[in-house]
Amino acid sequence: MREEAPNSPSTLLPLRGKARSEGPVEATLELHLLQNRWALWFFKNDRSRAWQDNLQLVTKFDTAEDFWAIYSHIQLASKLSSGCDYALFKDGIEPMWEDARNKRGGRWLVSLAKQQRHTELDRLWLETLLCLIGESFEEYSQEVCGAVINIRTKGDKIAVWTREAENQTGVLYIGRVYKGRLGLSTKTVIGYQAHADTATKSNILAKNKFVLLCLIGESFEEYSQEVCGAVINIRTKGDKIAVWTREAENQTGVLYIGRVYKGRLGLSTKTVIGYQAHADTATKSNILAKNKFVVLGALFLAIGLWAWGEKGVLSNISALTDLGGLDPVWLFVVVGGIMSVLGFAGCIGALRENTFLLKFFSVFLGLIFFLELATGILVFVFKDWIRDQLNLFINNNVKAYRDDIDLQNLIDFAQEYWSCCGARGPNDWNLNIYFNCTDLNPSRERCGVPFSCCVRDPAEDVLNTQCGYDIRLKLELEQQGSIHTKGCVGQFEKWLQDNLIIVAGVFVGIALLQIFGICLAQNLVSDIKAVKANW
Repeated sequence: MREEAPNSPSTLLPLRGKARSEGPVEATLELHLLQNRWALWFFKNDRSRAWQDNLQLVTKFDTAEDFWAIYSHIQLASKLSSGCDYALFKDGIEPMWEDARNKRGGRWLVSLAKQQRHTELDRLWLETLLCLIGESFEEYSQEVCGAVINIRTKGDKIAVWTREAENQTGVLYIGRVYKGRLGLSTKTVIGYQAHADTATKSNILAKNKFVLLCLIGESFEEYSQEVCGAVINIRTKGDKIAVWTREAENQTGVLYIGRVYKGRLGLSTKTVIGYQAHADTATKSNILAKNKFVVLGALFLAIGLWAWGEKGVLSNISALTDLGGLDPVWLFVVVGGIMSVLGFAGCIGALRENTFLLKFFSVFLGLIFFLELATGILVFVFKDWIRDQLNLFINNNVKAYRDDIDLQNLIDFAQEYWSCCGARGPNDWNLNIYFNCTDLNPSRERCGVPFSCCVRDPAEDVLNTQCGYDIRLKLELEQQGSIHTKGCVGQFEKWLQDNLIIVAGVFVGIALLQIFGICLAQNLVSDIKAVKANW
């Protein structure tokens, strides 16, 4: 036998006298029997105890006079502390989903804002109790099991529990009568939620029944003509239900339909459902398409890390600083890392409608855009300084030519592609310990240049890697027939001038893509905020 609450009245006789003097109706000695016997329960959340141990039976009654005696004696719902519940159920039914007479049922739920606790809560709860004991649901009163009021910090709830969630006719009738008795406006939505759905958090098949009922029952009243239909998508990664409307610009109708729809599904106030114009679907699809950049960025990053692993950099991080020149692997690692981070933020942010990730995506992309813009301006304003820095950069890499095979291949490629040698000319190779002309250099490559500086003979099938040996011992005129005598800085500038339109087009295209991505992300953020602001 369940333990009774400590303050449970052992007899209702003293309370009847108090009810006659303080109750809202004039009581007489004649008792008015109710159709059912009812039990009042009290719950106080104590985390140190099991849930069922926190639920206590206060008392039972079966007359109108006893009801008013009890109601006048107990504390008002608005005075209860957060975490407490009152429950009024038919005798023999316990206020829990596990009860045999509850498990197949559900509840009509009224969610109240915090500010309504001291203005509306007590009135609505009393009206709910009167609906129950007065059998206000007529032939469907036997479908009602009881009612519960939850006092919570973030918002209170009142629920009427029914016996059979599948009895749609009875459920809808009870909901209409209950809403009318509470005196709620037509715009106020109360939601029905099956206990099975509550236990599993979400049951899309059950919710689908109420979606169909919303449509065929014209539940959206004067805005029902705005509804085109509904779609359910069954997918491996997650199912979706959507109600389609005719005019996305009709904000009043869209918001009303959304409120009614959310209420009919019985979703909590914390649950956000989103509205998306079909035109905006392309926006999300464009951002979702950036998941290709996640894969590509991850591939770049993997190649860079693999290359470092092959060179032993991962086991000896100091090797990164020991190298005098630029390690080309940095290009793969940095580009791959940036692409992965941006792609992940954009893709997941759009998919999960996460405003933080979308803002991060747009800010990060905007930062990259402004860095590119600033770099372009600096290149034009400080041409001479940039040229000097480029000379210094190339010469530093010339010094480290033999230190890293990737750097060596990069320099050879640049010298072959631009038909150049060194930063300003072949004599820059005097900076390298293997190619300098000092008497202390014992290398066979002394006073030479790499083979990539050589002028290739089209008739030669085999590459002569020793073509640059001792070439700088000759006069400059004699060198011109064997090696390229122009510096790579000058050749690079000439290549830029010859391909200025193509290069400018590429950079402008990249900039436009970045601006487009920022606008799409911000537009999606605005849509998400607009939807959340109306719930």
